Order: sequence, then structure tokens, then C-alpha cells
Amino acid sequence: MGGLLYNTYVSMKGKRFVWFFTVMTVLFIAIRMIFPGWRNLTSYISYDLEGNQLNEWDRIIAFFPLFMIVIALEFTNLWVSQCVEKDEKNKIREYISAMPLRKNTYVASKFAYIGIVTYIFFSLGMVWTITAGAFSIDPGAIREADMTQGIMMSIFAVSLFSSGLELFLFLILGKKKAMMIKVGFFLALGIAVIGFLLFGNLLVFEKINWEAIMNWINTHQFEVVLIQILSSASGLLLYFGFYKLTCALYKPEGRIE
Repeated sequence: MGGLLYNTYVSMKGKRFVWFFTVMTVLFIAIRMIFPGWRNLTSYISYDLEGNQLNEWDRIIAFFPLFMIVIALEFTNLWVSQCVEKDEKNKIREYISAMPLRKNTYVASKFAYIGIVTYIFFSLGMVWTITAGAFSIDPGAIREADMTQGIMMSIFAVSLFSSGLELFLFLILGKKKAMMIKVGFFLALGIAVIGFLLFGNLLVFEKINWEAIMNWINTHQFEVVLIQILSSASGLLLYFGFYKLTCALYKPEGRIE
């Protein structure tokens, strides 16, 4: 298992990405510590009608964790297909199937690798949001960081579910059929979104009270934590379910059991 995980890590050029995200995280923490909200340039500071101090720098920084999460989800989605596709191109799967390994070792290595990557990105996202909120004085920026932290576990739980489904499709159906299903799904989703934007009732977005949502998150910490726990548990169970289903259906040629 360890050798297969390392092989996937090398084929995905993992060392390069480890350095990239490590450097970016260290730089973000250093910049936030050197330029906290209370020590910022006066040109970024203003006051609302109630006399509360506002800081545009804090609000800009508050969006960085969201940007990092989007990049992390994009990389995870890309690696799900590449970690299988590269093995097929290099004929590594055929070589591994001829080795005296346990029946589901190869499948387990792919699911374990994506699971580890998702956990690492989730941890980095928590570091970024905590750092952004801890050095802020702007109420809006602090609420933004709290809201991001509150929904992050659910976001990565959905990502884990999506990754498990894609791994199942790629390992069982192969790249071509899996990509047809994936592209077809997103094409249908895109058509539905465009249809709603053209013919739907867009006034529904004006009825969304984001301030009320943030206030609810801040005043219902128990419910937020419960949602996080349930969403993460559901994501893990579904991910494990995809793993077991893939193990039951995966039959590489030349496999030695």
C-alpha cells in the first residue's frame, strides 16, 4: 500500500504541489501577522453610521481562504481522473495486477490517496480562515471568516462524495465512459442553469438575506457544529461505500488473488 501511495504521489508531481501550498500558506500567515487589521494603513480604514471601525484590507483578506478552497477543490477534481489515467498510459495497472498483491490493494491506494489529499486541503483551509479572522478588526471580515469556517466541512464532505463517485466510474467503466457521464452531467447542469437565468424568476436572489444567514450561524453554534459533524460523517460513509462497491466490481486483467 505504501509503495502504491508513493507511486501516485510521484506521478501527480506531489512534491511540487506540497512546496507550492506550503509556501503560499506561510506567506499568507506572515502577511496577515505583519499587516493585521489594527496596524493597517489609515487609507483602508473608515467608519459606518454607528461609529464602528471598518477595514477594507480585512475584507480583502477575508476572501483569500475562499479562493484557496476553490483552488484546492479544482486540484482534487483534477487529480481524481489523473491518478487513474496516468497508470493506464504508463501501463502501471497491468504491472501491478501481475504482482502478488491483495485483491483490493490498488483500489484502496487510490481512495486512500484522494482521502489524504482532501484532509490536507481541509486542514489548510482551516488554517487560512482562522488566520484571516484572528488578525481582523472589521466585523464583516470576521463574519465572513466565521461563515467560511462554518461551511467548510460540508464543502469538503461534498467534495469527498464527488471524488468517490468519480473514482468508482473511472476504475470500473474506464476513462472514456466515465468522462462521457461526467461531461454529460455538467452539460445538463449548465443548460439547466442557463435556462433558469433566461426564463426563471431571478427575483428570488434578492430575497436572500445574507446578513441574517451570518447572524444565524453566529448565534446557533451548536446547530452549525451538528451540521458539520453530520455532513462529514455522511461524506465519509458514502466515500467508504463507493470504495466497497468499487472493490466488489473491479476486475483488472491478469490479477493474482
